[in-house]
Amino acid sequence: MTSARTLTIAAAALAYHARGWKPVPVSRKTKKPIGAGWQKRPFDPAQFDGNAQNIAIQLGAVSGGLVDVDLDSMLAVGLAPEFLPATDAIFGHPSKPCSHQLYVSDLHTTEKFAVLAFKEFANGRAGQVFVELRTGANGKGATTVFPPSMHESGELVKWVRDGEPARVAGNELRRSVLKLAVACLLNRRYPAAGSRHEGALVLGGMLARAGWTSDDIRHLVEVLARAASDDDVYDRVIGLAPPPIVRHATNEYFEDQDIIGEWIEDRVNLEAGPQTFTLSSVLFTSWKAWCDGQNLKPGSEKTFVEALKDRGFKKVRKAYGRGFEGIAPNAHDGS
Repeated sequence: MTSARTLTIAAAALAYHARGWKPVPVSRKTKKPIGAGWQKRPFDPAQFDGNAQNIAIQLGAVSGGLVDVDLDSMLAVGLAPEFLPATDAIFGHPSKPCSHQLYVSDLHTTEKFAVLAFKEFANGRAGQVFVELRTGANGKGATTVFPPSMHESGELVKWVRDGEPARVAGNELRRSVLKLAVACLLNRRYPAAGSRHEGALVLGGMLARAGWTSDDIRHLVEVLARAASDDDVYDRVIGLAPPPIVRHATNEYFEDQDIIGEWIEDRVNLEAGPQTFTLSSVLFTSWKAWCDGQNLKPGSEKTFVEALKDRGFKKVRKAYGRGFEGIAPNAHDGS
């Protein structure tokens, strides 16, 4: 529900506290909390004096797991509905409405950093921030300036939807923000006419290698194609639909680098005999541990299984699961 009410900063602090959130006083037209030790300081209504200050909410455990997805670019604001879960708690300021979208999740218990910024990097240097996932994790404290504060631009921060934040599993929310950030990064690099079909295939192979599902890949390519006013969105998406196309691009990379071969040489016993059977999940666990040690991304289990099949290993199905014959991890493999 969209709220049209206008509160003083002091009244807003009481209202937010009643919702289970922790208000923090902030200097006017800034994002800087007032006073030292604000992360541990309990809420006190006396800290807020009419409209002489701004108001922020401390995110994370002290506010019931509140998370702010901070859309730092207008591109991110425009693409957000394609990737972020729907929520009824959204605010911004007139020149960048809907730039803050609120959720409740368990990310404050799983993340290492209070704020995870998705930035563009060029020539080894950090550039524009597309989106921030503000969780307040690890007890370090993170705040976001809330309505009815005054933004640094002089504009008032206003609610677009003053309802309840959606409850979303942390891994789902993090994945959604990651996909949005990747879309922002690739948007300005969308291939020129004449190379878009090949570009979509290469992108599909790269993302499959990074563990993206085929559905996520097709969704991203479709969004990018539509945003670029591509005349043949259908071709870009349907070209990624058959799993062999994505597998082919991914497996070509494996073959060119012979990464699977290196893992087999280091971690696999090929003399176990043709009757030896190992579950695919067990082999993938060994592969993933080896990749982690080599600072490589293992990709998905599905892609790994297809790579083994392409190398001639026989995949079979037993009553207790699917796996391969004639291959087993070395006895000393501690994965």
